[in-house]
Amino acid sequence: MRAINELRAARKFSLGYYIKEQMTIRELTPEELANKLDISIPQLNRIMLGKQPLKREVAAKLGSCLKCHLNTG
Repeated sequence: MRAINELRAARKFSLGYYIKEQMTIRELTPEELANKLDISIPQLNRIMLGKQPLKREVAAKLGSCLKCHLNTG
């Protein structure tokens, strides 16, 4: 067993990292995902960069599109 001072903190991944990873897995282009979410490509980019908050409506569509549940509460 490792000593407590040897343990490393878990990485915290940003929403943008997760979206990009899922786009790669599902072979989605930014254009395709933006169209499915009914948002513009610049909006998608701002969300992925953390410069624009993720609205509940977009989060619901994103969860449906990526077949996952995003906690928006």
